[in-house]
Amino acid sequence: MHTAEQRTPWFVYLLVVLCVAMTTANIYLLRDNRSLRSTRAEKSTEVTIMGKVVNTVTGLDLNDRPVTIATSGKKATVIMAYSPVCPYCEKNWSNWSSLITRVPDKSVDFVTVDLTGMATPEFLSKKQPGRARTIHKMDPEEMAELNLIATPETIVIGSDSKVKRVWAGVLSADDIAVLNKLLI
Repeated sequence: MHTAEQRTPWFVYLLVVLCVAMTTANIYLLRDNRSLRSTRAEKSTEVTIMGKVVNTVTGLDLNDRPVTIATSGKKATVIMAYSPVCPYCEKNWSNWSSLITRVPDKSVDFVTVDLTGMATPEFLSKKQPGRARTIHKMDPEEMAELNLIATPETIVIGSDSKVKRVWAGVLSADDIAVLNKLLI
């Protein structure tokens, strides 16, 4: 017979069960993490588009009318890809606006591209830099061709229609300086 002193308290059993459950969960997470890492290495999406020829940028405007912007000619083209719900894009709007203000009209076409198609006229009236043209929805194939998979992204296309420079993320002061040299 067991006496009260020999019985194991119930919470010890509970702790053992919890430890086993946590260990099992960690083993599954570790296995999934390794699986994801190997999948990522096999299917790398990091494709450089530097030097790629882009003759036009096409999509739909806010009224779902087709928009085609030619990138060849006398002007460079700057594509500013964003999402209205992206906090990093929020930080980039002021950088983009000041860049548009400083660069002469005749030398650059600015194009904002909403990668989500969720921007509203109200949003754009507050954020859209004055002379930038808008593509509200872009064909997924063209997005893939330009490797537009993340926001914010800034792409400079020269007057020869070749991609000169690409920035992903919030533009730093050094990035702005490089952009100014490229465009002014």
